Amino acid sequence: MAWPRINPTMIALVLATGACNDAPLSQNITPPELSPSATAATSTESAAGASIAGTSVGGFTTNEALRPKNALRLPTRLALGPSGHVYVTDAAVGSVFILDSKTLTPIAELKSVGRPLGVAVDSKGTIFVGCAKAKAVLRYDVHGNKTGVIGAGSLSMPNDIALDRRGVLYVADSSAHRVRAFWPSGRALFTIGEKKNELRFPAAVDIHYEGKARDARGELYIADQGQSKIRVYDLSGKALRAFGARLEQLSPLWRGRFGKLQSVVVDALGRVHAADTHTNRMQILDGKTGAFIDAYGTFGRGKGKVFLPLDLLIATDGRVLVANAENKRVDAHYTVPQGGRR
Repeated sequence: MAWPRINPTMIALVLATGACNDAPLSQNITPPELSPSATAATSTESAAGASIAGTSVGGFTTNEALRPKNALRLPTRLALGPSGHVYVTDAAVGSVFILDSKTLTPIAELKSVGRPLGVAVDSKGTIFVGCAKAKAVLRYDVHGNKTGVIGAGSLSMPNDIALDRRGVLYVADSSAHRVRAFWPSGRALFTIGEKKNELRFPAAVDIHYEGKARDARGELYIADQGQSKIRVYDLSGKALRAFGARLEQLSPLWRGRFGKLQSVVVDALGRVHAADTHTNRMQILDGKTGAFIDAYGTFGRGKGKVFLPLDLLIATDGRVLVANAENKRVDAHYTVPQGGRR
């Protein structure tokens, strides 16, 4: 299989540095013959002091500060809010969009977030945004006020964020080749990746619990992009297992192999959905053994097609949503069978 060419204009938006010089969203995502240098455009609107907690449209107020004014240009990372709404960072626009859970259209926009990458939302509606410009995780309350900064001085590229049931944040610090855990207060808990070659550009993280009981066992899944591995740890940072292998260009043996492993999400059946930005395909693997189960996603620009899947999210109705970056949209490409919804 020949890798599809990526639009250099779109890649320029990912690589644009502005006031920061961090690594690109997906390591080496630009073919070596491309050397984009455009600067990402960001909104200059401020959402400080605005309210996200309202009742007028889909649970959000429609004041001017949060009224959507931009269109998605590079949907980057996805998170599920407590009301089922979908939160989307856009590293090109510089905003966090909140999408209606059914129509996947913007109902609010938190603007001027720098260059947002990872995003997570807790049960109270607190928003955590990994900002490439600040090299930290920014915390916002339900009113859109910035209430804190986590990891300042210790993070390089907060590419993805996952939250466990205690509220602990697991941050994929991709260019530093590690995953860091923090309490919601910002206090550091532990670091994965301190051993040599333990991780190489961890692109994404997700947490899966085996059941809904309070004492259910939780596991942390890490997309180790640089080594084409899905690595699994317990929630104290102990390594449990790993699976996956590198996909060589033009090889027909793609099942369980990755050209550029960008995102992982685990459904309630314990199956791992893994997005590959080189093949523009999502694979479903057994979360225990790594055995191939199924695949979905067809490369292209039209309806139902995928071009540069930067993140995956399982919605409350079981749809697997894709941050379909080159197609500038978030859309569904698979539905988890009944009983496998979160």
